Amino acid sequence: PGALRVLPGRGRRSGGISVPEALAAGGVAAGHRVRPLRAVGILADHVPFVEAGLSCATLLAYGKGTWRIHTEGDGVELLEDGAFRAAGEVVLGAVGVLLGSGGSARRG
Repeated sequence: PGALRVLPGRGRRSGGISVPEALAAGGVAAGHRVRPLRAVGILADHVPFVEAGLSCATLLAYGKGTWRIHTEGDGVELLEDGAFRAAGEVVLGAVGVLLGSGGSARRG
């Protein structure tokens, strides 16, 4: 898949760690590198959660179709199977980090 990027949201921290930090650590646990995406003006799915004061982030596979997300050019053909797998592994690792197990996602 393309590089995994996290668009951080602001909000309360959970147990001293933010969701973007947990996603980065979960990526390490799962063998994936998750880098920040610093994009001004990009539409993100996590905005309502930020407005509610929750720590959150949008995790996405950064690739050729990234800049077509939430536009007329967006479509199912932009989805990548490998990106779904990688994102799932990262999220499982992040859940482990947030629960205090340090991440337990395994690739395979």
